[in-house]
Amino acid sequence: MTEPAPGSKGVALTSWLVQKASGLLERKSSRRGFILGSAMVGSAVAVAGCLPAVAPGSPYKHITDCAGGLCNDGYTEFCCTINNGLNACPSGSFAGGWWRADYSSFCNGTRYYIDCMQNCCGPNLGNGFCAGCVECSCGGGCDTRRIYCNYFRYGQCHQEITITGPIACRVVTCTPPYNDASLACTTTLAVDNSTAEHAPAHGCASTTPMPVVGAAAAPGGGQAAVFYRASSGNIAALIFNGAAWTGPNEVVTGVNSALTAAVDATGMYVFGRGSGNALWWSRYANGAWSGQQAFGVVGLNSDPVAVSGSNAIHLFGRSLNNNLWYGHIDSGVWSGWATLLGNWTSDFAATSSSYGVHVFGRTSDNHLSARLLKGGTWGATTSLGGNPSSSPTAVSAPNGVYVFIRNADGSISSRRYTGSWGAWQNLGGSASGEPVAVADGNTVYVFVRAADGRTLANRLVGGSWSGFQQLNASTNASPTAVATTSGVYCFVRGTDQALWYGRYVGGSWSGFQQLGGVVSPSSALYP
Repeated sequence: MTEPAPGSKGVALTSWLVQKASGLLERKSSRRGFILGSAMVGSAVAVAGCLPAVAPGSPYKHITDCAGGLCNDGYTEFCCTINNGLNACPSGSFAGGWWRADYSSFCNGTRYYIDCMQNCCGPNLGNGFCAGCVECSCGGGCDTRRIYCNYFRYGQCHQEITITGPIACRVVTCTPPYNDASLACTTTLAVDNSTAEHAPAHGCASTTPMPVVGAAAAPGGGQAAVFYRASSGNIAALIFNGAAWTGPNEVVTGVNSALTAAVDATGMYVFGRGSGNALWWSRYANGAWSGQQAFGVVGLNSDPVAVSGSNAIHLFGRSLNNNLWYGHIDSGVWSGWATLLGNWTSDFAATSSSYGVHVFGRTSDNHLSARLLKGGTWGATTSLGGNPSSSPTAVSAPNGVYVFIRNADGSISSRRYTGSWGAWQNLGGSASGEPVAVADGNTVYVFVRAADGRTLANRLVGGSWSGFQQLNASTNASPTAVATTSGVYCFVRGTDQALWYGRYVGGSWSGFQQLGGVVSPSSALYP
């Protein structure tokens, strides 16, 4: 065991006090009771004046000044609050255990929590614990829960690590942690339904918009296709031939991300992250689906993004170490994955134009960044500024390339590329989810789910935006859309969980019609 880093002696001694006190509780209560008990003991010791006497002071004083705040409710804060909005264990920590919470209004009723344990930086405290590397504190004020404070471990993940510091923070997901090989978790079950409705106080609430209903594509001939994640977790596909919808057909099983779709000369592809965090896909050609297959090797920590180029389908995803990965399908032949590196904290958006292939994402500085593939060579990462609170969307139009972000106040901003980047333009709106944009031969459309649950649309007319207009009643997922020669289609998930669509043709919107099904949208980044 190495000696504690400079300044960590207070962490070590404080950790020892809390651990010793909570050890008494552990012998008298259940393991779940222990996590609450240890938190309460930590607070009780602080109130009694013991912790400030042995600690540097300000972090602990901050906790004890939070009477009645979330910082003293005994639970640990979500990682996205302290990890640049990313729902993952921060640097210096690892997945140490998990539990399940049922009867939640999120994740169709069942959520999974993962405790990120801090690495050791100080003495062994016994009972499998050691002093941590960071002082115990609130996650960002009295209205956030504590971080780096509570000593407890369920222990189903990374069991090769036998000594650990306190819980750094918590990750929440809609899929079982043992399905993610990188977390190294067993299937041993722990359940605590009291956490079913926990949500971040701030710091990532604005970066966790409602997931997108699915994906859409235009297979040609005025047809439209829409894909959604069914209640089974499988990808369901419906195709409109200009007169009627066929399907749904479940074409890929066990998907745990948002979906993306694209078309090339060999057919129409749909993609989603599935087993092993690999990219899974199926292709529709000559009226039939190929059956699912995987583009493996790289485990994705984001929703995939596909875009049709002049001669290929281009695919992007973020790996578990937050690098950008890229691959392409040329005439049905997969290139394999190649890394474009970087430190990215959102899903990606991509579009193809006469300038090349563009990819956009939020980087660790919380700005929007872009890269351009031109002439077979990737240019450097370019910062576009802004402060996106969700993943971006992008579209190519006759008058340039547009990228859209959701701001912290829910408004939508856009920049246009015509060989160089123009200034940001705020389009207004009150989005509670990610924007989606499409373009036909004449103009650009952008859709959002508003804060009141209604779907809004904004249309570029003669170089000016029309302003967001209401299209329908309440929905409970972000919309998706596609432009075809037969009109612009917008798809939403109704409050009945079914798929609905409306169409813009001849200068006006049709009423929304139900396509049925049970839509269960998912997001790899913000489950």
